[in-house]
Amino acid sequence: MGTAAALGIYRLADCGTDVLHDFGERCRDSGIGRQRVYKILGALTRLWAFDQLSAHPNGIGRPPWEDAGIDDYLPAATTFGGENETEPLAAETMGPLLVWAMRVVCHYKRATALCHRDGVKDAPSLDHCVPGCGNVIRTDQHAIQLREHATVMDIRAARVPGPLGDRLRANADKLRGYADTHDRTRITLTEAAR
Repeated sequence: MGTAAALGIYRLADCGTDVLHDFGERCRDSGIGRQRVYKILGALTRLWAFDQLSAHPNGIGRPPWEDAGIDDYLPAATTFGGENETEPLAAETMGPLLVWAMRVVCHYKRATALCHRDGVKDAPSLDHCVPGCGNVIRTDQHAIQLREHATVMDIRAARVPGPLGDRLRANADKLRGYADTHDRTRITLTEAAR
């Protein structure tokens, strides 16, 4: 695959999205196994993510597989008669579904749904769920999790530069607001029995 120096790259700042795209394709086409390429590209993604949170970022580019999906940068899957021969759902599909499944339940009403403003679908899209949607149902456990996540965001905000910290604090306040709204408007078993 060649070394970074052979390509004229001496700093992380020289690794823009186009360089990472080329590197991803070289890894895919190099004959290295799928799992190994996945680990290499995952390490670059973590490096980029950490760089974004660093007090002194190096400026590494956003890996293109973050937007386009990693499967295009992985060698074809090989099967040896194993049990799981089918491709799993893409991470970009499952990630949002799992995150929102842990935080919300949707009482889908087409007229008030924010996930389908075009009015075409008759089912909720949990991968396009909007936290402030009137169809969202939260349990007491969801409210607790929202507050816990807000606390984590506040801790991170104290460790990052001003604008990023301000954004994290604002998002933490939103999460607390959703939890507070739940506390004010929740229906308890005693109220439901009346």
